[in-house]
Amino acid sequence: MVKIKGSAFMTSMNLGCQTHGEAGVKAVLDSLSEDDRKVLSSVICTQWYPLDIYVNLLKAEIREFCQGNEKSFVEERIFKGVEQQFNTIYRAFLRLGSPESILEKLGNINRQYFQGVSTEIKKIEENKFLLIYTGFEKQHRVFELILKGWWIKILQLIGKHDVRFDVKTSIAANKEVAEFVLNWQA
Repeated sequence: MVKIKGSAFMTSMNLGCQTHGEAGVKAVLDSLSEDDRKVLSSVICTQWYPLDIYVNLLKAEIREFCQGNEKSFVEERIFKGVEQQFNTIYRAFLRLGSPESILEKLGNINRQYFQGVSTEIKKIEENKFLLIYTGFEKQHRVFELILKGWWIKILQLIGKHDVRFDVKTSIAANKEVAEFVLNWQA
């Protein structure tokens, strides 16, 4: 079973509260199953939880906060969450080294947030990388939105332009790996 750190839930719910108030977060939580609500009522940042519950939370946020619009979810929710993270706890990562070294450090951060998912980053050419995730299951497809927003916004924060995140092998394909090509203008 793939698991994610409780801090991901807290970040998502805190951002939901900032953007849609407590009533918005309540509407999201009310739309979830009783079992999911029970888990979410006592999340501890340092504990591990099933990724399926986080995916259910993401789907509910897309439905409630973005009227089902996934592009809006990436641009309004994920980008904002990444900006907040990198203006606080991860700020130093954005100042240290080349994009390649930053990508490797951020790949290590990804590994700290998941159990059962591995991340590999391969340089294809200058300003173009292959991101390989192993362990996601078909039902986790919505997590591609998180990955897309995460990687695009980070590169934008370090001054890269025309950042693209292309799906080579989707999580929904239910293959052994999910692959994404990340590139930008110099």
